Amino acid sequence: MRALFASIVATFVLLTAGGALADAGSVTLNPGQESTVASFTLKAGDVVDYTYSTGLGITFRILRSGTEVFNTSSQATHGTFTASADGTYAFSFRNDGSYLSPVSYSIEKKADTSGPLLIVGVGAIAAVVAGVGIALALRARGRKAPIQAQGPPPPPQ
Repeated sequence: MRALFASIVATFVLLTAGGALADAGSVTLNPGQESTVASFTLKAGDVVDYTYSTGLGITFRILRSGTEVFNTSSQATHGTFTASADGTYAFSFRNDGSYLSPVSYSIEKKADTSGPLLIVGVGAIAAVVAGVGIALALRARGRKAPIQAQGPPPPPQ
């Protein structure tokens, strides 16, 4: 029973430890101003979801080591970005318009669940094996040979 409880606790810890990196908020940009709102270290193939809404003249930019690798301009956008190479990626908004412009955003790196899922799978198998072992041990304990009386039987009365 302890092994089962420990495996459940371990599974919970693993599932909650692999959370995604995220940043959300809002910023108001003056004309010509740029603001970096998030920065993540990504590996090739990592995926980032982004959503934002803004006024006119705003460009959403993604830079890797200072070099722009993606940009888009619209008032409301939801999309995904897949990193093409390992590196540090900066996510920023630039006001190319002539007016003060507010931006609301959410940027989230999707969690890589392959590692935790593999560990959880191995943990689940270990829990099943432990449970079967415990059940067999308890079953064997219940089948002990009957205790034989020692010495001569009592005289009849």
